[in-house]
Amino acid sequence: MESCQLLDGVDLDRLPKDEAACWEWLYTYLSIQQLDFKMGQPLAKALHDLPRQLMGEDNRRGRFVEMVNASVTRTLVGDDIGDGLDLPKSKIRFGVLSSVPILFALDTARQHNASVAHKLEAFRAKRQDNMNWWLKRTMTIISR
Repeated sequence: MESCQLLDGVDLDRLPKDEAACWEWLYTYLSIQQLDFKMGQPLAKALHDLPRQLMGEDNRRGRFVEMVNASVTRTLVGDDIGDGLDLPKSKIRFGVLSSVPILFALDTARQHNASVAHKLEAFRAKRQDNMNWWLKRTMTIISR
């Protein structure tokens, strides 16, 4: 009987030995995988609909968060996969894309200036607090 070394249940002899072998494995894997949109659509829909479900069907904030999330996802995975997952298309996608250089500049300034870092942290905390308004309101009602 042949013995093999295992790491977390994986036969170490089957792992790629160098970077070139890793890339070869990745490209082979990706070339034989099929995208199963029927399996992914329910999950994508559940994640997409979550902000409005939490905040209420007629809530503008929830719809806006859903559109931003769908725009970011479409930007990262591309329109072919976004269409396959039935994600909505939105004109704010270009706003999301144009915000990247602004966010990069703000993050760079934050790293080099303590005052900017403090102001950005205060802004982030206030924004997060605004985003959690529904959860805080609901938890207050439930705890009564």
